[in-house]
Amino acid sequence: NNSFLYNNLPIESIIASFFYKLRKTWKNKDNNKHTNDIVISVPDYYTPFQRISMLNAIKIANLYCVAMINESSAICLSYFFHHYREISLTSIPQIVVFIDMGDAKTSLHICSFTKNNPQIIFSKSDKLLGCRDFDSAIFNYLESEYNDVFSAGINQKMKIKIMEIISKNRKILTVNNETILNFEINNTEISFTLTRDKLREIAQLQIEKFNSLITSSIEESQIDINSIKSIEMVGDAIRNPLFHDIIQNSLKKTISKTLLADECIARGCALYNVMLHPKYSTLNDFEFTQYNSNEIKLSFKNMKIDTECILLPKGG
Repeated sequence: NNSFLYNNLPIESIIASFFYKLRKTWKNKDNNKHTNDIVISVPDYYTPFQRISMLNAIKIANLYCVAMINESSAICLSYFFHHYREISLTSIPQIVVFIDMGDAKTSLHICSFTKNNPQIIFSKSDKLLGCRDFDSAIFNYLESEYNDVFSAGINQKMKIKIMEIISKNRKILTVNNETILNFEINNTEISFTLTRDKLREIAQLQIEKFNSLITSSIEESQIDINSIKSIEMVGDAIRNPLFHDIIQNSLKKTISKTLLADECIARGCALYNVMLHPKYSTLNDFEFTQYNSNEIKLSFKNMKIDTECILLPKGG
């Protein structure tokens, strides 16, 4: 029983199997560039224990982790090197906001760029808001709209297929104002027209959470929105005009698309690896510190003395 096996495997083993597959695929390619050294990015909110678990998974897959960096760091470095000529022409810090929506979470990073100091000054994520949550909202709406058909019961395989159709059509709304979802349940064909306005109505809760992430980030970072130079979109899911409207209404800025949204984190990891290499030491003519989302404290308590000190403060 596969579900029984998966439920009893430690998470490190499951992730390690993914890394092993990647390593095997890369090794089988007909080239001389194969290596077991990797640089990996993780969400900023990962705790030390989650990072250790990731390192264990990498080790199980017989890979060597050269460095583990935050996603905000990878994005920051990718932008810094891509825009270095422009950044080097001014001594005034350029404030850029990056908004990254993936399948499972959405993150907002605020970075400051000068010639000698690319810096993450704020980072916040909603771990329960991703494009899959919008897909789930559409699925729940269809379930209530076609209750007679759904009530007959659907298995997990059917649900996965419907979710794939929903995801595909949600992406179509990036360029089209409407799309048609066609699928079959229990020998009943269903055709549902999904428009951008309908998506806004269906996913009202998710949209409110997205807007709340933006407004709360600006408040907590205490940044002046007038000082923001540009807003960069990261991730495939964020291209929908629905999200653009929310961002522009909140930050009063037009959206820039100067980075390859699907590749900038991978490029940032590659650049960080280059920075570590002694042959490319000229790239280290600047200061760079990763952003720490979790404050780490050390405390000693006994009957006579209670002491506490901060080992690693929150921030950059």
